[in-house]
Amino acid sequence: MRKRFINELEKAATHIVSIRTDSFIFTLKAFGGTLALSLTVPLIFFGFASLLSNLSAPSEYSHRLINSFINAGILLLILGGLKQICRNNGLAEKHFHWNIATYKSIHRVLKWATPAAVFLIIIIGLNTDSTGPSDNQIIGRIGFIGLMFLIILVLFKLWGPSSDIIKNARLENPKNSWMQIHFIWFPALVFVPAFLIWSTVSGYYYSSLIVAERLNLTIGLVLIAYIFRELLLRSIYLSERKQHFAEKLKQQEAIILTKQTDEQGSSKESTDIPPIEVDEINYDKLSNQIRQTVSLGFFLALAIGNWFIWNDLLLALDLINNSTLPLTKSQVIDGVVQQVPLTLGDLSQGLIFGFVTLLLAKNLPGILEFTLLRYLPISNAVRYATSSLTQYIIAIIGFILIFRALGIEWSNIQWLVAALSVGLGFGLQEIVANFVSGIILLFEQPIRVGDMVTVD
Repeated sequence: MRKRFINELEKAATHIVSIRTDSFIFTLKAFGGTLALSLTVPLIFFGFASLLSNLSAPSEYSHRLINSFINAGILLLILGGLKQICRNNGLAEKHFHWNIATYKSIHRVLKWATPAAVFLIIIIGLNTDSTGPSDNQIIGRIGFIGLMFLIILVLFKLWGPSSDIIKNARLENPKNSWMQIHFIWFPALVFVPAFLIWSTVSGYYYSSLIVAERLNLTIGLVLIAYIFRELLLRSIYLSERKQHFAEKLKQQEAIILTKQTDEQGSSKESTDIPPIEVDEINYDKLSNQIRQTVSLGFFLALAIGNWFIWNDLLLALDLINNSTLPLTKSQVIDGVVQQVPLTLGDLSQGLIFGFVTLLLAKNLPGILEFTLLRYLPISNAVRYATSSLTQYIIAIIGFILIFRALGIEWSNIQWLVAALSVGLGFGLQEIVANFVSGIILLFEQPIRVGDMVTVD
C-alpha cells in the first residue's frame, strides 16, 4: 500500500511537467498520497492507545501510556507529514517549487530528529505524574530538557547562520526582509525552548509541559495553514499559466492562418511553426494584490487559531477586557438596555474589525476578479460592477461590526444621521447624487467600461 502511494506521487510529478497535461487534480492526488504516507505510523500509535483505553480497568500507568502514545502519534503526524512533503518528487519539490536547499535540509534533519523526539515524548509521558515516585519525576524532567535541547539543535541545523537554507537564501536574495532581520527572529525562536529549560530547572516543570503542548499545537496549526496557503497559490498560478498558454495558442493559430493565406496557391511548403512554450511558474510574478490577500488570509487563520489555543493562558487578555475607558456603551443585560463602561478589549476589537475591513475592501475584489469572475460568461462591465459592489458590501458589513463592537446602537447615532442628511441636502447633494448615479449606471449600463464617450 505504501509503495502504491509513492507511485502516485511520482506519477503526479510527471504529469505536471508540461502545461498541456498539468492540472490541479494531480496536486490534490499528491496531497492525498502525502497525507496517507504521513498517517501510516501515527495510526499504529493511535491504535495501541485505543486498545489500552478499552481495557476494563486500566491502571494509572496505562493511562500515562495511552497519553504518551497519543502525543507521540500527533508529533509523528506533524513531523512525518512535513518529511513526506519534502521527499523526492513530493509536494515541496514538484508542486510548491520550494528552494532545493529548503526541502532537502528539512528532509535530512527530520530523518534523525523525528524518532529521537518520539522517544523523548514517550519517556516524558511515562514519567510525568505529580503523585508518582520522585525518581520518575526526575526522569521525566531529564527527558523534557533533552527534548528542548533537541529542538534547539534542529533550529540551528535548519535556520542557524551557517545552515544551508540561510546561506542559500542570502546568496539568492540578500535584500530579503526576512534575511535582514534574521538576527532578531532566529534568537527569538531559540529563546523559547531555552526558556522552557530554565523554567523546568527552576521548578516550573508542569507549567513548562503545558506551554510545550500548546507550542506543539501551534506548530501543527502553522504547518496546516501554510500547506493550504501553498495549495491556494498553486491553484492560482496554474490558472494564470493556463491562461497564458491559451493566449499563446490563439496567437499561434493566427500565425498559421496568416501563413496559409499568404502561401495559398504557392508550391512552397509552409515553414514549421515552433511549439508553444510557457515559462515555469514564477511565484514572484503574481500581482501584489493577490499575494497580499493570500498572505492576509494565512495570517488571519494563524491569529484566530492561536487565539483558541492560547486564550486561557494569556493573562493579558483578562487585563485588556477588564481595563475600562471613560466612555460607555449600550448593552442588553437581562432584557434591559443598560449603559456599561467601554473596555480596552472592545476598542481593540473595533480596531481589528476596521483593519480587516480595510484590507478586505482593498484586496478581495481583485482576487475575486482573478479567481472567479474572469471565467464566467459575463462582460467586462458586469465584472467591474460586481467588484465595485463587493467593496461597498464589505465596507457596510465592516462598519456594522465596528459599531457593534463599540456598542453603538441606532438610537445613539440617529440624530447624527438626521443632521448629516440635512447637511448633505444643502451642501453635498451633488456628490451624493453622483454616487447614486454611479450605482445606477453599474446596474442599467447605458454606457459600459470600454465605451468611447464624446463630450461636447
